Amino acid sequence: MSLRNVCSGVIFLFLLAACLALFILHSLYFILRNADDSQKEDTKMVTEDQVFIPAIIICNKLPFSQDGINSVSGNLRTDQPLRYFREWVDPSIREISDYVSPSQGYFEQGETTVMQYLGSNRNQTISRMQYECQSVINSCSYNGIEMSSFDCCRNVMTHIPTTEGLCWAYHDRTLWQNSTGIMRQFTVTFQMTQNSWYSTLFNQHPGIWVYLKENADDPTRLATELTNPLILTNKHGLRLLVRKERRADTTRGECGQAIGDSRRSDEDAMHDNRTNLLMCNMMVAMKYCGCHPLLAELLHFNPLEFK
Repeated sequence: MSLRNVCSGVIFLFLLAACLALFILHSLYFILRNADDSQKEDTKMVTEDQVFIPAIIICNKLPFSQDGINSVSGNLRTDQPLRYFREWVDPSIREISDYVSPSQGYFEQGETTVMQYLGSNRNQTISRMQYECQSVINSCSYNGIEMSSFDCCRNVMTHIPTTEGLCWAYHDRTLWQNSTGIMRQFTVTFQMTQNSWYSTLFNQHPGIWVYLKENADDPTRLATELTNPLILTNKHGLRLLVRKERRADTTRGECGQAIGDSRRSDEDAMHDNRTNLLMCNMMVAMKYCGCHPLLAELLHFNPLEFK
Protein backbone atom coordinates (compact mmCIF):
# COMPACT_ATOMS: atom_id res chain seq x y z
CA MET A 1 0.00 0.00 0.00
CA SER A 2 2.80 2.39 0.86
CA LEU A 3 4.57 1.56 -2.43
CA ARG A 4 1.42 2.45 -4.35
CA ASN A 5 1.22 5.78 -2.52
CA VAL A 6 4.85 6.50 -3.31
CA CYS A 7 4.35 5.71 -7.00
CA SER A 8 1.20 7.84 -7.13
CA GLY A 9 3.06 10.72 -5.51
CA VAL A 10 5.94 10.44 -7.97
CA ILE A 11 3.58 10.34 -10.94
CA PHE A 12 1.64 13.33 -9.58
CA LEU A 13 4.82 15.35 -9.10
CA PHE A 14 6.00 14.40 -12.60
CA LEU A 15 2.72 15.49 -14.17
CA LEU A 16 2.72 18.70 -12.14
CA ALA A 17 6.28 19.51 -13.22
CA ALA A 18 5.44 18.71 -16.86
CA CYS A 19 2.36 20.95 -16.81
CA LEU A 20 4.32 23.75 -15.17
CA ALA A 21 7.09 23.46 -17.76
CA LEU A 22 4.60 23.53 -20.63
CA PHE A 23 2.87 26.56 -19.10
CA ILE A 24 6.17 28.43 -18.83
CA LEU A 25 7.16 27.54 -22.40
CA HIS A 26 3.84 28.76 -23.77
CA SER A 27 3.96 31.93 -21.66
CA LEU A 28 7.48 32.84 -22.77
CA TYR A 29 6.20 33.65 -26.27
CA PHE A 30 3.86 36.36 -24.98
CA ILE A 31 6.31 37.59 -22.33
CA LEU A 32 9.12 38.07 -24.84
CA ARG A 33 6.73 39.50 -27.43
CA ASN A 34 5.44 42.24 -25.15
CA ALA A 35 8.52 42.87 -23.00
CA ASP A 36 9.18 46.59 -22.58
CA ASP A 37 6.33 47.33 -25.02
CA SER A 38 8.65 46.30 -27.82
CA GLN A 39 7.49 46.06 -31.40
CA LYS A 40 8.68 43.37 -33.74
CA GLU A 41 9.39 44.89 -37.12
CA ASP A 42 10.28 43.36 -40.42
CA THR A 43 12.54 45.77 -42.30
CA LYS A 44 13.50 45.42 -45.94
CA MET A 45 15.95 47.65 -47.76
CA VAL A 46 14.73 48.45 -51.26
CA THR A 47 17.57 47.61 -53.66
CA GLU A 48 15.77 47.96 -56.95
CA ASP A 49 17.68 49.21 -59.98
CA GLN A 50 15.34 52.19 -60.20
CA VAL A 51 14.01 53.88 -57.07
CA PHE A 52 11.61 56.72 -57.76
CA ILE A 53 12.26 60.00 -56.00
CA PRO A 54 9.73 60.42 -53.17
CA ALA A 55 7.10 63.09 -52.89
CA ILE A 56 8.50 66.24 -51.28
CA ILE A 57 6.05 67.82 -48.85
CA ILE A 58 6.81 71.53 -48.39
CA CYS A 59 5.37 73.29 -45.34
CA ASN A 60 6.06 77.02 -45.25
CA LYS A 61 5.74 78.10 -41.62
CA LEU A 62 4.60 81.53 -42.81
CA PRO A 63 2.26 80.55 -45.64
CA PHE A 64 0.61 83.95 -46.11
CA SER A 65 2.24 86.66 -48.21
CA GLN A 66 1.77 90.37 -47.63
CA ASP A 67 0.31 90.77 -51.11
CA GLY A 68 -2.10 87.91 -50.50
CA ILE A 69 -3.25 89.39 -47.21
CA ASN A 70 -3.69 92.83 -48.80
CA SER A 71 -5.88 91.28 -51.50
CA VAL A 72 -8.37 90.43 -48.75
CA SER A 73 -7.89 93.39 -46.40
CA GLY A 74 -4.98 95.43 -45.12
CA ASN A 75 -6.53 95.26 -41.65
CA LEU A 76 -5.45 91.62 -41.43
CA ARG A 77 -1.78 92.66 -41.39
CA THR A 78 -1.87 93.74 -37.76
CA ASP A 79 -0.34 91.51 -35.09
CA GLN A 80 -3.49 90.01 -33.55
CA PRO A 81 -5.10 88.62 -36.73
CA LEU A 82 -1.73 87.46 -38.07
CA ARG A 83 -1.03 85.54 -34.86
CA TYR A 84 -4.52 84.07 -34.82
CA PHE A 85 -4.32 83.05 -38.48
CA ARG A 86 -0.96 81.35 -38.04
CA GLU A 87 -2.04 79.24 -35.07
CA TRP A 88 -5.42 78.53 -36.63
CA VAL A 89 -3.97 76.87 -39.74
CA ASP A 90 -0.88 75.38 -38.01
CA PRO A 91 -1.71 73.74 -34.64
CA SER A 92 1.83 72.31 -34.39
CA ILE A 93 3.11 75.77 -33.40
CA ARG A 94 1.86 75.17 -29.86
CA GLU A 95 4.18 72.16 -29.56
CA ILE A 96 7.34 74.23 -30.09
CA SER A 97 9.47 74.37 -26.94
CA ASP A 98 9.65 78.19 -26.75
CA TYR A 99 5.96 78.75 -27.50
CA VAL A 100 4.33 81.46 -25.39
CA SER A 101 0.55 81.60 -25.37
CA PRO A 102 -0.99 85.06 -25.88
CA SER A 103 -3.68 86.38 -23.57
CA GLN A 104 -7.31 85.45 -24.11
CA GLY A 105 -8.19 89.03 -25.02
CA TYR A 106 -5.38 89.18 -27.58
CA PHE A 107 -6.66 86.03 -29.28
CA GLU A 108 -10.29 87.13 -29.19
CA GLN A 109 -9.39 90.41 -30.85
CA GLY A 110 -7.54 88.55 -33.59
CA GLU A 111 -10.43 86.15 -34.08
CA THR A 112 -12.94 88.99 -34.38
CA THR A 113 -10.88 90.69 -37.09
CA VAL A 114 -10.27 87.45 -39.00
CA MET A 115 -13.93 86.42 -39.01
CA GLN A 116 -14.94 89.87 -40.17
CA TYR A 117 -13.00 89.57 -43.43
CA LEU A 118 -13.02 85.84 -44.18
CA GLY A 119 -16.44 85.85 -45.76
CA SER A 120 -18.66 82.85 -46.41
CA ASN A 121 -16.11 80.94 -48.52
CA ARG A 122 -13.21 80.52 -46.12
CA ASN A 123 -11.40 78.07 -48.40
CA GLN A 124 -11.20 80.55 -51.24
CA THR A 125 -10.15 83.43 -49.00
CA ILE A 126 -7.38 81.44 -47.31
CA SER A 127 -6.12 80.28 -50.72
CA ARG A 128 -5.94 83.90 -51.92
CA MET A 129 -3.78 84.82 -48.94
CA GLN A 130 -1.15 82.14 -49.55
CA TYR A 131 2.01 82.48 -51.58
CA GLU A 132 1.96 81.67 -55.26
CA CYS A 133 4.20 78.72 -56.09
CA GLN A 134 6.57 80.73 -58.28
CA SER A 135 7.06 83.22 -55.44
CA VAL A 136 8.61 80.49 -53.28
CA ILE A 137 10.22 77.96 -55.63
CA ASN A 138 12.96 79.74 -57.55
CA SER A 139 14.21 76.80 -59.64
CA CYS A 140 14.87 73.08 -59.62
CA SER A 141 17.07 70.66 -61.51
CA TYR A 142 17.26 66.97 -62.31
CA ASN A 143 20.03 65.02 -63.99
CA GLY A 144 22.00 68.25 -64.34
CA ILE A 145 19.23 70.01 -66.27
CA GLU A 146 17.99 73.29 -64.79
CA MET A 147 14.26 74.01 -64.80
CA SER A 148 12.53 77.33 -64.29
CA SER A 149 10.14 77.99 -61.45
CA PHE A 150 7.25 77.69 -63.90
CA ASP A 151 8.31 74.19 -64.97
CA CYS A 152 8.92 73.15 -61.35
CA CYS A 153 5.53 74.38 -60.20
CA ARG A 154 3.71 72.30 -62.80
CA ASN A 155 4.37 69.28 -60.56
CA VAL A 156 3.42 71.04 -57.33
CA MET A 157 0.09 70.39 -55.66
CA THR A 158 -0.72 73.37 -53.43
CA HIS A 159 -3.15 74.00 -50.57
CA ILE A 160 -2.69 70.72 -48.66
CA PRO A 161 -4.00 71.16 -45.10
CA THR A 162 -2.11 69.24 -42.42
CA THR A 163 -1.53 69.36 -38.68
CA GLU A 164 1.85 70.90 -39.58
CA GLY A 165 0.26 73.80 -41.44
CA LEU A 166 -0.71 74.54 -45.02
CA CYS A 167 1.66 72.57 -47.23
CA TRP A 168 2.50 71.82 -50.85
CA ALA A 169 3.58 68.56 -52.45
CA TYR A 170 6.12 68.17 -55.26
CA HIS A 171 5.82 64.76 -56.89
CA ASP A 172 7.02 63.89 -60.37
CA ARG A 173 6.51 60.19 -61.04
CA THR A 174 9.06 60.20 -63.86
CA LEU A 175 12.06 61.04 -61.65
CA TRP A 176 14.15 58.12 -60.45
CA GLN A 177 17.65 57.36 -59.25
CA ASN A 178 19.95 54.41 -58.64
CA SER A 179 23.17 53.76 -56.76
CA THR A 180 25.39 54.28 -59.80
CA GLY A 181 23.78 57.29 -61.46
CA ILE A 182 25.57 60.12 -59.66
CA MET A 183 24.00 62.71 -61.96
CA ARG A 184 20.45 61.60 -61.23
CA GLN A 185 20.02 64.09 -58.44
CA PHE A 186 17.08 66.36 -57.82
CA THR A 187 17.53 69.82 -56.34
CA VAL A 188 15.07 72.57 -55.54
CA THR A 189 15.85 76.16 -54.56
CA PHE A 190 13.49 78.24 -52.44
CA GLN A 191 13.53 82.01 -52.40
CA MET A 192 11.25 84.52 -50.66
CA THR A 193 11.91 88.23 -50.40
CA GLN A 194 11.86 89.64 -46.89
CA ASN A 195 9.27 92.24 -47.85
CA SER A 196 6.84 89.48 -48.81
CA TRP A 197 6.48 88.20 -45.23
CA TYR A 198 8.07 90.69 -42.80
CA SER A 199 5.93 92.25 -40.08
CA THR A 200 6.39 93.53 -36.54
CA LEU A 201 5.21 90.13 -35.32
CA PHE A 202 7.80 88.16 -37.33
CA ASN A 203 11.25 89.70 -37.74
CA GLN A 204 12.79 86.34 -38.64
CA HIS A 205 11.29 83.72 -40.93
CA PRO A 206 10.60 80.45 -39.04
CA GLY A 207 11.69 78.41 -42.03
CA ILE A 208 10.36 75.80 -44.41
CA TRP A 209 9.78 72.29 -43.10
CA VAL A 210 10.25 69.51 -45.64
CA TYR A 211 8.99 65.94 -45.38
CA LEU A 212 9.59 62.95 -47.66
CA LYS A 213 6.71 60.59 -48.43
CA GLU A 214 6.42 57.73 -50.88
CA ASN A 215 3.60 59.52 -52.69
CA ALA A 216 1.05 62.28 -52.22
CA ASP A 217 -2.02 60.38 -53.37
CA ASP A 218 -4.05 60.52 -50.15
CA PRO A 219 -4.47 64.01 -48.61
CA THR A 220 -6.13 62.58 -45.48
CA ARG A 221 -3.00 60.58 -44.65
CA LEU A 222 -0.72 63.53 -45.37
CA ALA A 223 -2.82 65.60 -42.97
CA THR A 224 -1.69 63.64 -39.91
CA GLU A 225 1.29 61.47 -40.93
CA LEU A 226 4.06 64.02 -41.40
CA THR A 227 6.99 63.17 -39.11
CA ASN A 228 10.73 63.89 -38.87
CA PRO A 229 10.88 67.23 -40.69
CA LEU A 230 13.93 68.56 -42.49
CA ILE A 231 14.08 72.21 -41.46
CA LEU A 232 15.35 74.81 -43.92
CA THR A 233 16.30 78.16 -42.42
CA ASN A 234 17.43 81.43 -43.97
CA LYS A 235 20.43 81.09 -46.32
CA HIS A 236 21.00 77.44 -45.42
CA GLY A 237 20.61 74.33 -47.52
CA LEU A 238 20.36 70.59 -47.05
CA ARG A 239 21.93 67.75 -49.00
CA LEU A 240 20.35 64.33 -48.60
CA LEU A 241 21.35 60.82 -49.56
CA VAL A 242 18.00 59.07 -49.71
CA ARG A 243 17.54 55.38 -49.16
CA LYS A 244 14.27 53.54 -49.07
CA GLU A 245 13.07 51.04 -46.50
CA ARG A 246 9.81 49.23 -46.00
CA ARG A 247 8.79 48.36 -42.45
CA ALA A 248 5.96 46.22 -41.17
CA ASP A 249 4.79 45.43 -37.64
CA THR A 250 4.65 41.64 -37.79
CA THR A 251 3.20 41.29 -34.28
CA ARG A 252 -0.23 42.19 -35.64
CA GLY A 253 -1.81 39.08 -37.06
CA GLU A 254 -4.22 40.97 -39.29
CA CYS A 255 -1.26 42.48 -41.16
CA GLY A 256 0.17 39.14 -42.27
CA GLN A 257 3.61 37.71 -41.66
CA ALA A 258 5.73 39.68 -44.14
CA ILE A 259 6.10 43.13 -45.69
CA GLY A 260 4.22 42.13 -48.83
CA ASP A 261 1.26 40.93 -46.76
CA SER A 262 1.25 44.15 -44.73
CA ARG A 263 1.23 46.36 -47.80
CA ARG A 264 -1.71 44.46 -49.26
CA SER A 265 -3.56 44.72 -45.93
CA ASP A 266 -3.00 48.48 -45.88
CA GLU A 267 -4.19 48.84 -49.47
CA ASP A 268 -7.34 46.82 -48.77
CA ALA A 269 -8.07 48.84 -45.61
CA MET A 270 -7.59 52.10 -47.49
CA HIS A 271 -9.89 50.96 -50.28
CA ASP A 272 -12.61 50.04 -47.77
CA ASN A 273 -12.23 53.27 -45.73
CA ARG A 274 -11.05 51.40 -42.64
CA THR A 275 -7.98 53.57 -41.96
CA ASN A 276 -9.49 57.05 -41.82
CA LEU A 277 -8.93 57.65 -38.11
CA LEU A 278 -8.68 61.39 -38.78
CA MET A 279 -12.11 61.51 -40.37
CA CYS A 280 -13.56 59.40 -37.57
CA ASN A 281 -12.19 61.81 -34.97
CA MET A 282 -13.61 64.76 -36.88
CA MET A 283 -17.05 63.18 -37.01
CA VAL A 284 -17.01 62.62 -33.24
CA ALA A 285 -15.72 66.15 -32.56
CA MET A 286 -18.39 67.77 -34.72
CA LYS A 287 -21.10 65.64 -33.15
CA TYR A 288 -20.28 66.44 -29.53
CA CYS A 289 -19.03 70.03 -29.73
CA GLY A 290 -21.34 71.25 -32.46
CA CYS A 291 -18.36 72.81 -34.26
CA HIS A 292 -16.76 72.47 -37.67
CA PRO A 293 -12.93 72.20 -37.58
CA LEU A 294 -11.06 74.25 -40.17
CA LEU A 295 -9.09 71.14 -41.20
CA ALA A 296 -12.34 69.37 -42.12
CA GLU A 297 -13.37 72.29 -44.30
CA LEU A 298 -10.01 72.52 -46.05
CA LEU A 299 -10.05 68.75 -46.71
CA HIS A 300 -13.56 69.01 -48.21
CA PHE A 301 -14.79 66.57 -45.58
CA ASN A 302 -17.92 64.64 -46.56
CA PRO A 303 -19.21 62.48 -43.66
CA LEU A 304 -21.31 60.35 -46.03
CA GLU A 305 -18.10 58.89 -47.50
CA PHE A 306 -16.75 57.69 -44.16
CA LYS A 307 -19.64 55.95 -42.44
